[in-house]
Amino acid sequence: MRHRNVTRYLFVLLSIFLAGCAADTDTALVGSHRAFLAQQRGDWEQAIEIRKDVIKRFPDYPFLADLHFEQGMAYLYLNQNEKAIESFTAAIELDPEFREAIAKRSEANFRAGHYKQAIEDSNRVIALDTDTNIDMGQLYLTRADAYFETGDVLRALHNWELANLAAPRMKTPYLRIASYYTDTGQPELALKSIDQALELDGKDPVIQYRRSILLAMLDRQKEAQAALDKAKDLDQQGELKLPDNIDDVMTEIEKEKGAHQERIAAKPIPTTELIDKMESDQAIEIAKKFLNGQGLETLEKPAQLANAVVCKQGQQEFQILVKIAHGEDGDQSFVLTSQEYDRAVQQSPSLGMVVVSGIKFDPRTGDIDPNSGRVIAYAQKWKPDPSRFKPTAYEYRVSRKKP
Repeated sequence: MRHRNVTRYLFVLLSIFLAGCAADTDTALVGSHRAFLAQQRGDWEQAIEIRKDVIKRFPDYPFLADLHFEQGMAYLYLNQNEKAIESFTAAIELDPEFREAIAKRSEANFRAGHYKQAIEDSNRVIALDTDTNIDMGQLYLTRADAYFETGDVLRALHNWELANLAAPRMKTPYLRIASYYTDTGQPELALKSIDQALELDGKDPVIQYRRSILLAMLDRQKEAQAALDKAKDLDQQGELKLPDNIDDVMTEIEKEKGAHQERIAAKPIPTTELIDKMESDQAIEIAKKFLNGQGLETLEKPAQLANAVVCKQGQQEFQILVKIAHGEDGDQSFVLTSQEYDRAVQQSPSLGMVVVSGIKFDPRTGDIDPNSGRVIAYAQKWKPDPSRFKPTAYEYRVSRKKP
């Protein structure tokens, strides 16, 4: 962003020169500087209010995109992630190649739990020309963590490795990789990553303790005890409440193994049929919330079709079919059963339909991600359009038009 700052600095000098000794100093530049000073004092809320006023009163300010970006950074600092997203989006709308704004919106999207959007923003920055002022290590780390949260652990691992290449002095990716290898039963590889993290920060008692655990898992008891002792020495205030000896560490490891096995045993084996059932149940709930938002009443009564919701508007009751689309955004489709097709063609009043996409099964938990899924198409009255069918019988292409 250095070229942006240089341009802005030159603009400031030019404005001062043109203004001369004029008494009226109520300008966008002055307001922007007042906001900066407020942040320097730690008054982030006042800085935000000052910028709001400047943005409202000076819509033609040539550095409005930068002002929106600074507003987004303030919201990000205050953990007001949705507002940060709005500000970064405003900056990007004014300057579609504002790389730093896109990168920070990716971070804000991740913090807000919008993992797919975080990945999309990261991809967008990476697709643009390289900007040396972008923290690519943080960008790859954000994308990796977003992939992990969506259950795509292999892409997450690859991006943690890219983060290490982009920012070799950043320890967090090494810790993430160590956790991955620990969870997948590869303590040797996990230990290698922990040792790399220790080279960057040898005074972190948490990393030393994690090293002692891995050494214990590898039956290297003396080294494990030495690492535990080192962790206790570093944790002088006793905040971590570390065990006294490596035998206690081994006991905790066995307890965790037992608890992990119990969690696995308590869950039914995620067969294809079970996953389909969980996915269908989530799609129905998503559809009901959406239909309620459209002003329709959803009734708790069985529909004539398996994947349908009975709705009521006024005195009229009708069915809304709920289908799940799979594939990328540009090429999604679902399959109609022959019964659903016949009903859609023959029913009067016409059968409605809601199409849900993006439902994720998390292999780590054996459950459907409760935050996944969104409505991508809706029609209160719908009949199949022959031009939308794929060659496979009753496989229907979904329009990219959002509801």
